[in-house]
Amino acid sequence: MTSVSRIPSFLDTRPSILHDSRMHVTRAVGLAAGYWIAVTIASAQLTPPAAADSKPLTAVVEGKVVNQVTGAPLKKAVLTLSPTGGSLESNERGSPVSTETADDGSFRLPNVKPGPYWFMAERAGYAQQYFNGRRSDNRGSVIRAHAGEEITGLVFKLIPNAIISGKVLDPDGDPMRANVIVYRYAYRTSGKTIQALSSGSTGAMGEYSISVPPGKYLLAATIPQNALPTPSAAPTSGTASSEAPVLTYAPMFYPNSFEQTTTMEIPASAGADLRAMDFHMTKVKAYRVSGKVSTPNAMLQLVPKAGPSPSTPPQFGRVTEKGSFELPAVFPGTYYLTMNAPRGAAMIANQLIVVTDRHLDDLAVQFSPMPQLKGTVTFDGDSKLSTEGMQVGFDSFDNGTNPLSPVDKDGNFTINGILPGRYHPWAGLGAGGRYVKSIRYDGRDIKDTGLDITEGISGTVDVVMSPNAAHVSGVVLDDDGKPCAGVSVVLVPDSGAYLAHNSLTTDAQGHFDISYVRPGNYKLYALEDILYLAWFDKEYMKPYSSKAIPISVAENDKKTLSLKLIPVAKE
Repeated sequence: MTSVSRIPSFLDTRPSILHDSRMHVTRAVGLAAGYWIAVTIASAQLTPPAAADSKPLTAVVEGKVVNQVTGAPLKKAVLTLSPTGGSLESNERGSPVSTETADDGSFRLPNVKPGPYWFMAERAGYAQQYFNGRRSDNRGSVIRAHAGEEITGLVFKLIPNAIISGKVLDPDGDPMRANVIVYRYAYRTSGKTIQALSSGSTGAMGEYSISVPPGKYLLAATIPQNALPTPSAAPTSGTASSEAPVLTYAPMFYPNSFEQTTTMEIPASAGADLRAMDFHMTKVKAYRVSGKVSTPNAMLQLVPKAGPSPSTPPQFGRVTEKGSFELPAVFPGTYYLTMNAPRGAAMIANQLIVVTDRHLDDLAVQFSPMPQLKGTVTFDGDSKLSTEGMQVGFDSFDNGTNPLSPVDKDGNFTINGILPGRYHPWAGLGAGGRYVKSIRYDGRDIKDTGLDITEGISGTVDVVMSPNAAHVSGVVLDDDGKPCAGVSVVLVPDSGAYLAHNSLTTDAQGHFDISYVRPGNYKLYALEDILYLAWFDKEYMKPYSSKAIPISVAENDKKTLSLKLIPVAKE
């Protein structure tokens, strides 16, 4: 059995953006899961606080964890309450607390400080679950713990993971050292993509085994750069061996395809044991990139211009003491070349590296400091509001990066090491009641059109926040008039404006409260089991638009609505 490791950071394609009420942040936070989990959580029973003269200073949270398939209690499940970063009406903020279930699956957290929390249950071999979360990537509803309150009767029903296993073999059928990565379809604000979920490394016999939540998945096998055999020259008639392309192992999708578009999704049900998912690796043509730089002993990274992907991961190399470098096997494509010196700032090559059908030798590469983007955050009409806790960031259209920076007390921020390209700007709100009024760069408002620094940086980014956001609240009910917990409530602007999208999850009583809505015209949805960020996809949302509620809001408007739950087709 092989170990399961975390996904390498360059494979984490997260990123994406929206107003996320749970964090009071307008930014990309993680991609949607390409799977769903059937989660049922019993309604919490709230015991009234004790009399004022004996009221405890903390709350109690208790319940049990069971197997969703068999109903059997689960011992050794870990329960974690994590503060949301917000506060209750009394300005109370919680502290992290966790516990483990007993043999009968029960748990009790007796000294919970007052405050709002996310509540998660997890156990090896099971899909993690948040309180009232309808998907494992959905944080569900917030637990609000008040002093002296007892929150009892919580039930987490964890779904057993599936096991995907097989072997990675070379053309002769011999085992290979490799990483196998599990991907799922997901959404970014720029469209549908795939997201790395988990990975496993092969053992001595080339075997791997990976535990995943129920869902549909893509598999890919990659040979680590330090495990690749020395590339061999391709047999090419009439060509000198030094000029012939090299043969090396490229990442491969199951079943034995180099292209994601020709691969197949693997359905994995709860508790399934999917065996013999074998890869038979083959070699493809690649080309050498070599030359000289002015900084010896530096580290080089070749990053695909279109962003790292399973088919074209970044490559790494080291500069010798004499300033020479060689990347022996690079797949055709267009790349940025970045450099990190032992002591010095990150640098980027002044020209793109374009690999076609021949080696690139004797390159004399000149570098410049990685671009630095500066800016300010101010408030419209009221300079006394604080920028504490705010962030500004940029989610890429085309290079897979998501740089961000905190905003200091004077409203200044600096993004270091931003690659050329096009970006969605976003601003962390810091508190409710605010919305992004404008983001100006080079004399233009780019909040909806995006930032384009493909040709370099020519100014600062200046964000203006308004403290006069609209407020939309209400409740989501099912066909029987019962409140729906853990449902995604989504505001989609008629204009399609990027920063005007809003979403949040209903609480245990089916309530929602979006306090930072930008003025405009919207469609309001209450969607069950929707893929995270899928509401940015107009085609995905078409089947549900007729059931949405049209709504128009101006600054400082307060609207309360009752919404009907809209079922979502399972992916």
